[in-house]
Amino acid sequence: MARVAAIAGITLVLAAVDVIEAILAKEWSERRSVWLLVGGVAAAIALFALFSVAMRYSDMSTVTLGWIVVMQVGLMVTERVRYGVDHGLDRWAAVAGMVALQAYLLFRAAEPAAG
Repeated sequence: MARVAAIAGITLVLAAVDVIEAILAKEWSERRSVWLLVGGVAAAIALFALFSVAMRYSDMSTVTLGWIVVMQVGLMVTERVRYGVDHGLDRWAAVAGMVALQAYLLFRAAEPAAG
């Protein structure tokens, strides 16, 4: 169970940094502030470093898919709250399916390898 917690934790951190990076990119595209650009570059570097650390704890596929799923949820919530984008129920249903499948992969990754 500690392995599942470690994988879930690093996945959440990766997704959070990636959401921050996406927000900085969106804001930079509108405002052209050098500080937003610098923050985005720093977030990209942090993302690379965190991803390399994540490889110690899990398979690339499990961490990457989890990161993408959590990031997708974070971006959809951010778009709704900050930018007023209205996502339909069909999109939220797709996200719920992705989250369920990611949970399955996460718990399967924690099982010992067969063979």
